[in-house]
Amino acid sequence: TPQLAKVISELNPKVTIVKNCLDYSHEQWNKKTDHPLTIGWVGGISHEEDIKLLDGQIVPICEKHNVRFLMGGHHENEPIWARMEKAVTGKSRQERPDWFVTRTGTSPIKYGEMYSEIDICPNRLFHFLPMLKCL
Repeated sequence: TPQLAKVISELNPKVTIVKNCLDYSHEQWNKKTDHPLTIGWVGGISHEEDIKLLDGQIVPICEKHNVRFLMGGHHENEPIWARMEKAVTGKSRQERPDWFVTRTGTSPIKYGEMYSEIDICPNRLFHFLPMLKCL
């Protein structure tokens, strides 16, 4: 970021910012799927605090409107994922609601495929991502 580059340039003036980018022409971003209306999130365990922002927000939407929630990047035997799941569903894994589905974490060249099943990304968390879709 420019702010970080400014601080670092005080130590070394040879600073280059390399943008983080995704190639949306790659086939993983253009996969077509047939799925129910889905709110979704794809990421890793470093986003546990972000997912906690969804606490109490997703359950009423999914239950009232028959909407599915997809959590991508999930690993079933990892305790952090269990906490993240509970932040979304309000329930333990043993009580997982039918509207909650997961996709196991995969290689970077296949992560985009998970977005083919997602219609809406929660805006509070993803306002900076181009994957945000509007219906």
